[in-house]
Amino acid sequence: MGYTKQTWNDNASGGTPITAARLNHIEEGIYQIGASVAHPIRQGEYVKLSKTMTQGQSYTVPADGWYVLSCSNDKNYGANAWFMVDNEPIFGGYVEGANNETLGTVPIAKGTVVTTRSNVPASYTIQGYYPW
Repeated sequence: MGYTKQTWNDNASGGTPITAARLNHIEEGIYQIGASVAHPIRQGEYVKLSKTMTQGQSYTVPADGWYVLSCSNDKNYGANAWFMVDNEPIFGGYVEGANNETLGTVPIAKGTVVTTRSNVPASYTIQGYYPW
């Protein structure tokens, strides 16, 4: 249900008296907004992201936390796949042939830009994070 805005006029002669019906209309609008917003994220509560990237892509992390990262490979050969920050590897490694994955957690600060290794075709996924 969408909220329908009401117009209010100044003074008693403005034709918009304060009534129970108008106040209940406002209350219902506030309630509907509250019911539609996801619960706030609490420290230590897992937040699912499922952000999958390919080689050479970047992502800016939304919050401080322990990020669950994975690198996988669907090819028949190995790949040396890494997540990078400022051209320095922060997580990854050699992913053996088809359908293999390496998975781990790394502390990353809000606003950090994480990139994937540009010359290695693999699937890079930020699974989610635990805020601190």
